[in-house]
Amino acid sequence: MIRSLLFCTVLILSLHARAQAQPPVLEETIPGTEQHFRLVLVPGGEFQMGSPPDEEGRREDEGPRRRVRVDSFWMGVHEVTYDLFILFQD
Repeated sequence: MIRSLLFCTVLILSLHARAQAQPPVLEETIPGTEQHFRLVLVPGGEFQMGSPPDEEGRREDEGPRRRVRVDSFWMGVHEVTYDLFILFQD
């Protein structure tokens, strides 16, 4: 009995943690059409942009290396076809 209760508790806690870890999803429809697309939120943060000077194969336009801060943004879950982009553009 205790073993079953412990298993259920761990299962519920892990499902709760997984549900919280999922990124937000937004579904948009192109006005005047039935075409829709899904977006996920990419969290912002900081990263090093550029290549270190001693990196093998480094080109001149890959530096200087610097810290960059990017705001959060929405990105499509799937590739956008040319035809879908034209619908969106019109």
